[in-house]
Amino acid sequence: MKRRIFYFAIALLFVLPACQKEVDFANSSGGSGGSGGSGGGTNGDLLVKTVTTRGSSTSTTTYTYDSKKHLVNYKVVGMDGTSDVGNEFRIYRDAAGVITKFTQISPTLAASGIDSVENRVLYDAAQGRYTAWVGDMSIAGFTLTDSMVNIYSGGKLVEMDTYQGSVALGMPMDLTQKTKYTYDAGGNVAKLEQYDMSSGTEDLLATITYTYNTGKKAALRNDVFLNTSEQFVVQIGYFGAINDVTKVEFDSPVFPSQNFSITNVTSYNSSNRPSTVQATQNPGAIVRNATNSYQ
Repeated sequence: MKRRIFYFAIALLFVLPACQKEVDFANSSGGSGGSGGSGGGTNGDLLVKTVTTRGSSTSTTTYTYDSKKHLVNYKVVGMDGTSDVGNEFRIYRDAAGVITKFTQISPTLAASGIDSVENRVLYDAAQGRYTAWVGDMSIAGFTLTDSMVNIYSGGKLVEMDTYQGSVALGMPMDLTQKTKYTYDAGGNVAKLEQYDMSSGTEDLLATITYTYNTGKKAALRNDVFLNTSEQFVVQIGYFGAINDVTKVEFDSPVFPSQNFSITNVTSYNSSNRPSTVQATQNPGAIVRNATNSYQ
């Protein structure tokens, strides 16, 4: 359960390997196939690379798109302090651009004996939205299933319900966690709340609040996704945000010692997208600097 808390706490600011609290900076992606993934400069509109430094450590994130400029792969290589933050998401789309599945590969998974995690995605074409996805992991010869069900209101994704179980181990698919989203007037996620459902009631695990520069754009163009709910599905970037994130505050009544905030000082390019970012995480005064490249 703690893994999911830390993941969502900073996913809107960073793209990170699960299980990390201190992780790689900015919206990450890239890899093989399609266009993009290398080159570019600080000006432009289509994000292709992010280089992040923390002290003497460096990580590089590359972004790859198909011919329609839809995101199909992102990849992180390098270190954050002493942590290997390598992570890759391979996104598979049909002819209409709809995601049918996505696969995650990372050193963190490999260290647990898991080569990759494949997620099957369900899409409602009539409503133009992703309704759920199901991921299977094989551990010690047993398959564990992790399913996420999306709930919408007013056209926005407002809740994700997590179900976990294992047929092989005789474990039914039980509701284990809820994640709820609240939006600001500009359409950005202003607050995220996570609840533990293991007792059958909503027990608050953490609240994460986000502050935006409403006059500037998010690093990732919204149209690299088929629709905004895709960012929730593949768990990348700003989850449909229109504007640039300037601050993230994490507060947990369950793990108060893990509370933290991240504040950004950002410069923007001629397209009003983040060019360079200095992010300071407190407590600890951990500073990361990132440079985004665009085409």
